[in-house]
Amino acid sequence: MTWQNAVVVMIMVITGLMPLAMILQVRSLTHSRSRNRLWRIRDELVDGLLRGDIVPSPSASKLLEVIENHIRVVGRHTLLDAVTAAVLMRRTMPPLADEILADELRPRH
Repeated sequence: MTWQNAVVVMIMVITGLMPLAMILQVRSLTHSRSRNRLWRIRDELVDGLLRGDIVPSPSASKLLEVIENHIRVVGRHTLLDAVTAAVLMRRTMPPLADEILADELRPRH
């Protein structure tokens, strides 16, 4: 094998791996953006609680706990995880939104 053939083989291998690299990069970017959005939501909730705009309640604590848990594991979520969770949660637990709305997690006026 000449060095020219080795270069051609190397280019073919790199070109073949490019789609995988792009998928991994997009996945990483998506997880990072999701984590940043969750941090903003969490920060707004905590700021509202500290300012007194949101009444401290079990629902507020539960929502904060859920958001913080998702921040910790957002990089591990896959589409299969989301579908599995949706199926299991529908059968075994009431929607979190119903629980939160029942406790009146609303801003003060």
